Amino acid sequence: MSAHVYAIAERQHHARLLSYGIDAVIDPQDNVALELINLTEDRLLHGVIDCISAKSGSMMSALIRYNGHIVMVANQFDQVPLLATTKAISIHEVALHGTYAHGAPEHITHLADIGNNLSEFVANGRLHSMVEKIVPFNKLSLALTELKNHTHSGKIVVHVST
Repeated sequence: MSAHVYAIAERQHHARLLSYGIDAVIDPQDNVALELINLTEDRLLHGVIDCISAKSGSMMSALIRYNGHIVMVANQFDQVPLLATTKAISIHEVALHGTYAHGAPEHITHLADIGNNLSEFVANGRLHSMVEKIVPFNKLSLALTELKNHTHSGKIVVHVST
């Protein structure tokens, strides 16, 4: 769709993300703002999808151009990051839990349909679950150490036999 897509991820994820066709991956230890300014040739970002926190979303909002968008997935803003009159940024919140608390039955049905479609994509090989390894329950401590040390790239699944 001619969009330029950039991701921020630890080094072990770079090759996988680039294989999806992402234009560039930035290490979070780098100066992310400067890297994005350079990559966009100072035009800034049209949209941001933040899956980390309200704090990171607030920082990223400064890099969004006029009339841009930010989608908050992992958290919601506890205060608006920029005054509405500065850049006219649209803030979108993905609150799946809100569907159950405040949605009508048709909203819950719609969410279930999305889940079913995602399951079909995985089953048909159109969406990869990124499972890197499956370990038995007695290796749980090793898997947790791997997660803690950030030495994995995909998901680690623990198999519990009955």
